[in-house]
Amino acid sequence: MRLSAICPTHNRADLWREAWLMDSLRAQPIPPDELVIALDHTEDDTAAAIYSDLARAPTRFPVRLLEVLAPCPGPNPASGIPDNCLFHAAAGDVLLHVDDDLALPPRYIEIMRALFLGLPEAIIWPRLDFVSTDEHPIAGISDVRVDACRRHHWPTLPGGLVEIPATLQLRWGAAYVVQAKTIRAIGGHDLETCQYHNTDTRLGNRLAQAGITNYFAFVDELAVKHLGPTWHQAHKADPQAIAASQGRFRVRTIANGGPSFWTSSWFDTAYKPLKTYPLTHSPRPLH
Repeated sequence: MRLSAICPTHNRADLWREAWLMDSLRAQPIPPDELVIALDHTEDDTAAAIYSDLARAPTRFPVRLLEVLAPCPGPNPASGIPDNCLFHAAAGDVLLHVDDDLALPPRYIEIMRALFLGLPEAIIWPRLDFVSTDEHPIAGISDVRVDACRRHHWPTLPGGLVEIPATLQLRWGAAYVVQAKTIRAIGGHDLETCQYHNTDTRLGNRLAQAGITNYFAFVDELAVKHLGPTWHQAHKADPQAIAASQGRFRVRTIANGGPSFWTSSWFDTAYKPLKTYPLTHSPRPLH
């Protein structure tokens, strides 16, 4: 089973220089088979920051960069388009979606691989622990699924997973794990029904309608550190754009066309390969 880590990014050069995500990937005992990064109409020197970081500390996995060419139709550049490009371009059988402001806990990929071998028709969503600093305090864990698990005392399955009921399947983002063929079969993000961050907030619901079980990784060992609120506050990043992206947009881009979505010629003009950073060590055997 090959696992591709995929990551969209937009104007986050300072964040990549801090190597928040990359250092957590380097520290994994069993790393991903590749990391694919989509530069979503980046206007700063994000690419240079990534290259500089890779020169500073080589990885045990190849890193590929894509340049997104398709227009982002909403007010906030964070959209479903780079994710859909990544779903299409990744070579792995299983996809680990990571945001650029996350840090994975030790052995996260190893544990997720083991869990996923027994749950092929599934998507596993992470628990997010928001990072707090003295300058930008964040009270508690802000995740509706964590609160619901604690309030309702849902039983935890082997491996620390909880099956998410229908009422909580609309959430998306962060470090979820899903089979590539599963996310492609529903057409990726449905860009005609996007809302928050111009992304398909009903991704989990649509997967459930396709027969995919949504699981939530509740245990401490799988808690992902989320730098987002602290980093955004410190860098004053896009508060107006984030607020403005709450509503729907109606620009016709790609309908949720299922398999036809993936056989169209749209991807020929949606992105182009920018650079591949090759392995500096012998690759490990693929699982």
